[in-house]
Amino acid sequence: MNSDPTLVSVPEKKLEGLIRTVEEFEDFMGAQSDNSAFGPWRVKLEQAVWGLQSYPLIPLKRQFESMVAELSRKLGKTVQAEFEGFDFSVSAKTREALSLALLHGIRNALDHGIESEAERQIAKKSTPATIKISLTLASGSFHLNLTDDGRGPEFPRIGKRAVDMKLASKYEDFQKWPTTKKLEILFEPGFSTRVQPTEWSGRGIGLDAVRNIFQKLGGTVRLQLPIAQPTTAGESQGLCLLAQMPADLLFIEVYGFEFDGIPFWIPYEWVQLASVSDEAVSQPTAKPLTEHFRTQFQIKSHLAPDQPTHNKEQIQFRVNEETYSIEVTRILGIENRLFRPLDPSFEAISGEFLKEFFHRSSGRVLACKAPNSHTESRLSPAGLGFFLDSDLIQSLPK
Repeated sequence: MNSDPTLVSVPEKKLEGLIRTVEEFEDFMGAQSDNSAFGPWRVKLEQAVWGLQSYPLIPLKRQFESMVAELSRKLGKTVQAEFEGFDFSVSAKTREALSLALLHGIRNALDHGIESEAERQIAKKSTPATIKISLTLASGSFHLNLTDDGRGPEFPRIGKRAVDMKLASKYEDFQKWPTTKKLEILFEPGFSTRVQPTEWSGRGIGLDAVRNIFQKLGGTVRLQLPIAQPTTAGESQGLCLLAQMPADLLFIEVYGFEFDGIPFWIPYEWVQLASVSDEAVSQPTAKPLTEHFRTQFQIKSHLAPDQPTHNKEQIQFRVNEETYSIEVTRILGIENRLFRPLDPSFEAISGEFLKEFFHRSSGRVLACKAPNSHTESRLSPAGLGFFLDSDLIQSLPK
């Protein structure tokens, strides 16, 4: 049952039927001889229909911000939650998986990981405690990172419980295990260090359920110790829950541009400066990507020999503390767009551009219908435009 009052529940089969009808209508219009005026409306129609299957993550973020505040108050702990990302929409299946991971990850951090204020004072750790939660998109996949700065895994309790559940023959053997194997115990069905269940933990339903739902979606879930300085008391600090799954649908605010006739989009939040005609205005520290972009993707200019290669429109954007600049042939501007993964079969039948794009995107290319385009062209295969994520940008030579 849907607990979010802002969402309307529609049977998935009805949505799939609507999408099939729209696709059939698009095919019919594409076959007409005089359909030039339909191009822009085709894109809008497709975006609107597929948008019915997308769910914004901002309400989910707010829900778990409230959960951290309420549960930490019940447990008598002072905790600050820091969320990053979540400013896009995803499919229902992705939203469900993220919700389950956040639920169990936050509960475990607050109940097992985060110490009381008195314990943190003894360990010479700052108050409030912190849970950092980030959701990013890279290589065509969503990446969730949930890290707390609590006491870290209590391996003695985990080891004794593992012996009790016959997951380890004896405690001495458990002690010799590498850290990764010890942490894997926490994914065993029914595992909990709580002998008596509480309102929020010890009921035997936890990380195994999170891993199962991510694996069904082609993803992974693992735990690791964070890379951090040890406390004065020498204790480990916190725990990281790292979850990843392929993006099956992405609805996001983007900034679009054409590079030699091929449309591309980047997250709008990256953009610092656009449509710069005077190079002196641009930041001198920005790393130029124009020639690297053309060379690495083997994009051949479609302009006539007597035309200038670029019209000096420029975009500057920032990715992971690095500023980049690229000269483009046309700026498309700000819009909300829906992207879906491109069928891998395109790689086998496409030219060098798409083959390189697939390679640099770890086999997952997020694409959408290009504006004013409905036919296959040499420059934009199958009338597509492409989403650029942080991994792909950072894979280009500097």
